[in-house]
Amino acid sequence: MKNILLITALVLGFANISFAQYDGIQAAVKEINSILATAPTALEITVEENGATKKNDIANSVVYDFNLNDVSLIQYEKQLNQFMVKFACASGKKCFHCEENLGGGIIHYIEASSEADAKKLVEAFMYLKKEIKFY
Repeated sequence: MKNILLITALVLGFANISFAQYDGIQAAVKEINSILATAPTALEITVEENGATKKNDIANSVVYDFNLNDVSLIQYEKQLNQFMVKFACASGKKCFHCEENLGGGIIHYIEASSEADAKKLVEAFMYLKKEIKFY
C-alpha cells in the first residue's frame, strides 16, 4: 500500500512539473506577451474567455483573428536559426484572418528569441487551449 501511495505521489509531482500552471487565462496571456516583447518580430496577443484570439503584428500594423478552439496543433519547431511556435488549424479551413486576408492559412508560426522562449510559449498556449471554455 505504501508503494502505491509513493508511486502515485511521484506521478502527480511529475505531472505538475510537466505542465505550466497559471492563475487564469490572462496570466498566461501576460506571460506570452512578456516573451513576445523580446521576440524578433514585435507581436502582442489578446485572448478572450471563449478562445477568440487576436495577434497584433505591431511591425506590420496587421491584426490577425483566430480562435484557439480551432487550433489542433501547437508545437515548437526550429527553422534554420529561427525558433518557431507552429499552429495548425483543426478544421482545415483558413485561420489567422485579417481584414485583407493576409496570412490566412492552415499553418501559422510565431517566432521567439530562443528555444527556451519558444517552449515556454508552447506551454502557455497549451494551458490556454486546455482552460478555454468551448462555446
